[in-house]
Amino acid sequence: MSWSGLTGELPPSFIMYTSGSTGLPKGAVLTYENVWANILDIQSYFEVKSDDHLLIHRSLSHASVMTGEFLYGIIAGAQLTFYHEAFVPRRLLHFMENKRITVFCSTPTILYQLALDKSDYSLPLLRQVALMGEYLHKQVTLKIKEKFPHVHFYLLYGQTEAAPRITYLPSCYFTVKEGCIGIPLPSIEIRIIDEEGNEMKHGQSGELLVRGPNIFLGYWAQPELTAVKLQGGWLHTGDMVYEGEDRYLYISGRKDDMIIRAGMNIYPKEIEEVLLEDARIREVVVSGIADPRYGQKLQIMLVPDIEGMITKADVLQICQRKLASYQYPDVIHIVKEIPRNAVGKIIRKQFM
Repeated sequence: MSWSGLTGELPPSFIMYTSGSTGLPKGAVLTYENVWANILDIQSYFEVKSDDHLLIHRSLSHASVMTGEFLYGIIAGAQLTFYHEAFVPRRLLHFMENKRITVFCSTPTILYQLALDKSDYSLPLLRQVALMGEYLHKQVTLKIKEKFPHVHFYLLYGQTEAAPRITYLPSCYFTVKEGCIGIPLPSIEIRIIDEEGNEMKHGQSGELLVRGPNIFLGYWAQPELTAVKLQGGWLHTGDMVYEGEDRYLYISGRKDDMIIRAGMNIYPKEIEEVLLEDARIREVVVSGIADPRYGQKLQIMLVPDIEGMITKADVLQICQRKLASYQYPDVIHIVKEIPRNAVGKIIRKQFM
């Protein structure tokens, strides 16, 4: 086995495969230094103690679970429990309460489903939760906090290539700063640039670049992809962000999520936020589908809060009231559930 072309002070420790949300999975080569640096950064804001009981319900094949849950939990001396059952909200709530879980890490989708459960489980011993992997809409944060008001919720942003965590949002802002991914971890430097590599000013959206001791060596056996993702030591995340007046980072969307219809740039998140303000809509995903005339059409797929509560005509009326005309959908699907990958992420490309 050769590690030709991959350099670092410490040898590779893992090849962690990305979830493939933008294409086929790629093997990110992480060193011991990458992982250790990220754990030290996580310790600075998310305390896990020896008397904590941490529940792990996702596979260790994901960097966020391996670094931020399993390895960090072992270092902290916490009790670790693995949950292997298929996800059923009430069964998971029962398990967490019965096992006296105090720390939990998951995706917004999982916590939202737990919050929607009508049972009396309140998880009184649960003290902190880290959420990652998806954009978190304000309506979702409010519902989660309403169900579990005693819990400190931290929203995290990261990528496998960063071992994986990059930023965090302090728990005091969980329901306040919508679209915010927080501030960089202590050892991390960031830049926000346009297509030409120019630095963006406050309030201007551009691609987020990241540099630090947690950044991976490269993709296993894929030097061409490595050269695109890692340039001059800077990780090109592919995520569009801007820095607010409060100096916190706000997500605009992914470069490859952007829909271009008749020359107009459309970010799905903007439409999804508007639709989720309607209490009749539980979940929604907006995507582009190929169209020979306009380049792309705009497609909406949504899950109603109660089946039959909302119609396609209702959805179109919401869009017409609150969105610009170029953001109106061409296709609307009302479904029972939105497909996700094994980590719970929506893979937008599957809807194209």
